[in-house]
Amino acid sequence: MGAVLSQNGHPIAYFSKQFCPKLQNSSTYIRELCAITSAVQKWRQYLLGRHFIIQTDQKSIKELLSQTVLTPDQQTYLSKLLGYDFEIQYRPGKTNSTADALSRLPSTQ
Repeated sequence: MGAVLSQNGHPIAYFSKQFCPKLQNSSTYIRELCAITSAVQKWRQYLLGRHFIIQTDQKSIKELLSQTVLTPDQQTYLSKLLGYDFEIQYRPGKTNSTADALSRLPSTQ
């Protein structure tokens, strides 16, 4: 998973972490939720009490706040985001290259 904390279009901090084996076998939706909540918790001191935008390349995550939460995993991750003032914007993968690069496996040579 990879995330970038930016302000006014300039990166401030980077966050990258490998998924555990259980999450590696989970759906892309759940992995993206895990990445979002991990990044928000990592940068909590900067985000609490402020409005911020989460940009994701997963179109289905965009509707997270307006959809019916069905699975226990969705409920768990959504509960970790309660109390934050945020909006989610969809940004296609090709235009989200910085965070995308952090989440790619290094090429083996």
